[in-house]
Amino acid sequence: MKKTMAPPPAQGGAAWLAGLLAGVLFFASLIGFAALRSDGYAHGRKAVSELGALGAPSAPAFNLLGFIVPGLLLAWFAYALLRVAERRTGRRC
Repeated sequence: MKKTMAPPPAQGGAAWLAGLLAGVLFFASLIGFAALRSDGYAHGRKAVSELGALGAPSAPAFNLLGFIVPGLLLAWFAYALLRVAERRTGRRC
């Protein structure tokens, strides 16, 4: 018999959404803040971290919206995923 994945638990629904939102927020920040740069920033030639480097225009905003908030959202998602794994296996991870 083939096992199917159960839907995420109702109480963890917000955490599952947070996992998706983290990726969307990161890529939206990457595209948006790169477009604001007037110094020729190019995704293929420059590192993402240059958008948040000291002295970069809008660096604090990019660091917050592109790194910190998505990181916190991913941590919340990872914790919810761990809880699901513990319930399914019956073991504490």
